[in-house]
Amino acid sequence: MNRLFFPLTFPRRSHLLWLAWLRALQPLRPACSRTTTFLWLVLVLAALCLRPDLAGVTSLVRSLGLSDASYYCLLHFFHSPALNLDRLTQLWRQALQHLFRRCLVQVNGRPVVLVDGLKRPKEGRKMPAVKSLHQESRCNAKASFIMGHSLQAVALLVQVAASAWLSPWLPAFTRAWFGAPATGAPCWINSAACCSD
Repeated sequence: MNRLFFPLTFPRRSHLLWLAWLRALQPLRPACSRTTTFLWLVLVLAALCLRPDLAGVTSLVRSLGLSDASYYCLLHFFHSPALNLDRLTQLWRQALQHLFRRCLVQVNGRPVVLVDGLKRPKEGRKMPAVKSLHQESRCNAKASFIMGHSLQAVALLVQVAASAWLSPWLPAFTRAWFGAPATGAPCWINSAACCSD
């Protein structure tokens, strides 16, 4: 495993920031069945914070100065059954509510949740999760239905200053919508319910 990483040096002050960041991630450990999986999760999250571009796994490798051999390890990590995504989502929501309990914007004692979605057109019909999606538009030039991915995101609103206009949001989770099962409820709705508790 030591051949996967290049030696990095950090200024002393940044060590304190990264230690606080690592302490904030410790509650996510139960979502990983092995310690190695948790360390890869920490590595991926650090790379997501630092990456300079959006070139997929390649940008994660570049952002941390990892060796080329780590590229395939990262690909395996994203498909690993050792990471329980539902448990990770639940633990992330609990960690957000604990870390930002004083700054969460609340209405009637409940946190304000922001929800948004987007549809990304895709050309391939055999790609995973590509569905026929209805496109709401007033423009007659656009097709009513497109083939693509539908993604939804849920975030918690926090207040960091006296003004509500300066309130950033904390991403709680993002999911691809795979269509309605036999019950008629969208597949991602069960995960969304955990944010309203």
